Amino acid sequence: MKSLHMPISTTMVSLTEADSLNKLDISPYQILGSVFKKGNFKKYTLSYALKSGQKYFVKTASLSDERNLETLNREISIYQTLMKTKNSYNKKDIAIPRYKTSILRNDLLSLVIQEVEGESILKRNISKRVEVYSKCIKFVRELGDKVNSEDLKLIGKRTVFQEVVMYPFLLAVSLHRNPKHFLLLLKGGKFFALNFLRILTNPRYVLTHRDLHGENILVGDKKIYIVDWENARYADSYMEYVVILLATWSSKRSRNYFLSFLEDKKKAASLIIKMATHYLTEERVPNWKKKDYLDAITWAIKV
Repeated sequence: MKSLHMPISTTMVSLTEADSLNKLDISPYQILGSVFKKGNFKKYTLSYALKSGQKYFVKTASLSDERNLETLNREISIYQTLMKTKNSYNKKDIAIPRYKTSILRNDLLSLVIQEVEGESILKRNISKRVEVYSKCIKFVRELGDKVNSEDLKLIGKRTVFQEVVMYPFLLAVSLHRNPKHFLLLLKGGKFFALNFLRILTNPRYVLTHRDLHGENILVGDKKIYIVDWENARYADSYMEYVVILLATWSSKRSRNYFLSFLEDKKKAASLIIKMATHYLTEERVPNWKKKDYLDAITWAIKV
């Protein structure tokens, strides 16, 4: 089965096409090939590496890039913490890549983890996706329950207060990036302002991946693998469902299924508005994704 751990949207480049790649030295691991991953703020070098016949996946950030260095350090801490949890990696049907090591060399920090093989869940039908998403939510929460109290701070928490106070900034950026949808975004802002107290009331914090979209779930021959843990936090129990809802919004069946787990529909709608607005702050949002996010806001303001 083809390995898809590297993001589908990236392209392979030679090791001489960028300065950071020229400096990349993770010996005794042998670099097989590298790509760049760029997002709004993120810029990583992603590599495949080989040692003693075993293939590994490597994520690298420059020490001069404070934002990405902090994120990579956090991801390393998350992997190290999850490694300590009992039976984290030997469930029969679902797992995360094994943490191998981290390497600091030539002003570059690299995370080395097990390379896993599988195909994106996006290639499965919606019934299978719903089944796998449900398993992943349960697995992540069980994993979080196994973390001892002393290690909780290494993963961190995204409080409901943080979710609320971030929204005005996200709305401002989203309005700037999407002037054609100014009125709808403002209607979303009004709904959020009227209902944000529901987000702050009685939160239940659980471990959440916070980026559980199709490309981060790989279905292998024997196991389902969850990859890319840089955004993981302890967060309100609604958040994982909201992320998945927005990732599968075009499927009414999936939407109705996951909404059924969220008892307070106005709270759910407020968080859907917040996260959809967040995603709309990105510079280049594919048209089909933008449509889903706008449709989600349209649905939410009617709840």
